[in-house]
Amino acid sequence: SVTIYEVEGFEQGQRARCAEAILAHSLNTEAVIFDFSTQVPSKKDTYSLIQSIGPVHGAKAVSQTRNSTNLLVEARFVNTKDSDKAISVGVTYRNINFRATP
Repeated sequence: SVTIYEVEGFEQGQRARCAEAILAHSLNTEAVIFDFSTQVPSKKDTYSLIQSIGPVHGAKAVSQTRNSTNLLVEARFVNTKDSDKAISVGVTYRNINFRATP
């Protein structure tokens, strides 16, 4: 599709509202959130990236948007140190670093 006109900051505002809505749905307090946006081609690749940090209790897509390519993932690690690593170091895919949010 072709964009004819775009309001400055609209996409960032839209992401912020989406994130707020997701957090309002009582996520697991021990989990972290990754915003892979449209950069990772599949959920399988995403899960492999997350597992590269450390053992995972589980991970699930929590995107509340109709745009299925915008991928927000809630991940819960076995060890707290791996959650900390996800936040401080993150994962790298195609030279892009993705850090989790607590």
